[in-house]
Amino acid sequence: VVVVVVVVVVVGVVVVVVVVVVVVVVVVVVVVVVVVVVVVVVVVVIVVMRWEFWKAGFNILKKHWLLGVGTGDVAQAFSQSYDEIKSDLNPEYRLRAHNQYLTFAVALGMLGFIPILYFFFLWIKIRPKAQNRNYLAWVFLIISFLSMINEDTLETQAGVSFIVYFACLFLVLRITPPETIPIEEKAK
Repeated sequence: VVVVVVVVVVVGVVVVVVVVVVVVVVVVVVVVVVVVVVVVVVVVVIVVMRWEFWKAGFNILKKHWLLGVGTGDVAQAFSQSYDEIKSDLNPEYRLRAHNQYLTFAVALGMLGFIPILYFFFLWIKIRPKAQNRNYLAWVFLIISFLSMINEDTLETQAGVSFIVYFACLFLVLRITPPETIPIEEKAK
């Protein structure tokens, strides 16, 4: 009788453990699927919204390609452009270009955008060849230029602070890795 009770208890515990494990696995799988679906939906919405932002920006640029609309009229120009292209975005989601290069072009036209673009590439050009080993400066430049593709980086205080701080640190102060001096030369 004791053996039967022990077997029944062990089988019961095993069944409970298996059921708990199966429930946990099912819950984890469901949570992962829900998270993936939510992430995919959010990414699709973001991409579609950015497409609308850029369409409105290029619509403005087509009309004001030489001189732009001016820095003070960018918001109004975007508002009008969304109406002209008959954007499906709700008015509260009709934002600026979310592309710093496009925002510069819309605000300043090609006469203002080309010098700014030249200045960005001048950062790379003026760096002496001896400083090309400063990989952190290059990482900063790449991150800065890439961030401007999908965000108005220089239109926010955080973006301006980031760029100015690291530009001063790496480019103006010309901080480079310490030179290595061979041991024989130190002895002389």
